Amino acid sequence: MKKIIFTLSILFFAVFLKAQPVLYGLSFLYNGSGPLIKFETSGNNLSPIFSFPNNSYPEPFLTEAKDGKFYGLTSSGGINNDGTLYSFDPRNNTYQKLVDFDYNNGFYPKGKLVQATNGKLYGVTGNGGNN
Repeated sequence: MKKIIFTLSILFFAVFLKAQPVLYGLSFLYNGSGPLIKFETSGNNLSPIFSFPNNSYPEPFLTEAKDGKFYGLTSSGGINNDGTLYSFDPRNNTYQKLVDFDYNNGFYPKGKLVQATNGKLYGVTGNGGNN
């Protein structure tokens, strides 16, 4: 019986030690830009992954969705300088701009996106839209 407990303990610690978390976040700079950053807790490694353009003002929130990607907003920047919706895939460190906001679909998005039970992401904009 002791051998089984000992074996399971080693297996538990091996799995626990192998699965070191990686954290993602945003850093904000004075000019409205800033990098999307990655922090590897196993070696205390902090590294920038993607730098937002000047005057894009990334909102300080990332939403991890069920598809494994992170989603976020910039309150300005994009084609119309009215903000963007973007995704980041941590599996391959890929950033993708998904939406350029404008008067018709709302502009100057704010805050954090929320994923509903239907899988869709919801958020708010400060201005624009049909109403």
